[in-house]
Amino acid sequence: MILRNSAKSVLRSPLKSILFFLLVFALTAALTLGTALVAMCDSVLAQCDKTYTTIASLEYRGGRFPDNSVCDLNAAALRSQLDFDALSNLDFVTKTNRSNTAVVSLPG
Repeated sequence: MILRNSAKSVLRSPLKSILFFLLVFALTAALTLGTALVAMCDSVLAQCDKTYTTIASLEYRGGRFPDNSVCDLNAAALRSQLDFDALSNLDFVTKTNRSNTAVVSLPG
């Protein structure tokens, strides 16, 4: 009885029924695609974690950045304050390479 009345109600307004089923189909498709996209992204991120290595570079830009033509006399003092041993002992740091780099610009 209930199913018969429900079927009659659906058949009385076919346009509304078609629109309702199209909406349900669109929502189901969006949910399925979203779930698949999340699963694919998780897989790609896991693969990237295995494949790639993150490299960090500490660079002091100076107090007058972006004007690189001015010598910053505090750079050596600030560099001496960095504790490279503490950075090396962090759990996620696997290798460190300390180097002094100088960039020189000459006119001409």
